[in-house]
Amino acid sequence: MEALRVVVTVKIMNYASTPDRRPIEGEINYYGALIDIIQLDYSIRYKLVLFKCDWVDINKGCKKDSFGFTLVNFNHLKHMGNYVTDDPFVLASQVKKVFYVEDESHKDWLVVMHAKIRDMYDMGDELCVNTKQLVEQVVEDTFDVTHNQNEWIMN
Repeated sequence: MEALRVVVTVKIMNYASTPDRRPIEGEINYYGALIDIIQLDYSIRYKLVLFKCDWVDINKGCKKDSFGFTLVNFNHLKHMGNYVTDDPFVLASQVKKVFYVEDESHKDWLVVMHAKIRDMYDMGDELCVNTKQLVEQVVEDTFDVTHNQNEWIMN
């Protein structure tokens, strides 16, 4: 099975020189391949999903071709766990999906193709706090029902 391919876009502030006091906002893309998913449960109501990825070194493993396409090379990885500062984890909410297509003219290099999200749906994965109220509502919607404190009467 092929790993999920991801990109994280980071906003940065650039300065032209040391005395420059007017920063320009820019973006840097970090490209990776998902290798593990970790879910942290902080309580019944709060969960956090982390992706552990192999990250391409943007200085050695990223370049633009003559057509303006971004190319990545997974032979040049960063944050492999060799140093204390290496952190291969990212929040799942921070990534976007990309595809990597083999480049015929550049050996070991892959062309980055950004995926277009078609639709998003709220699947309602939050825990229902008042299940009794929900059950009563479903019963009332399904049947013509009247009810008093502890008795149900079906009409």
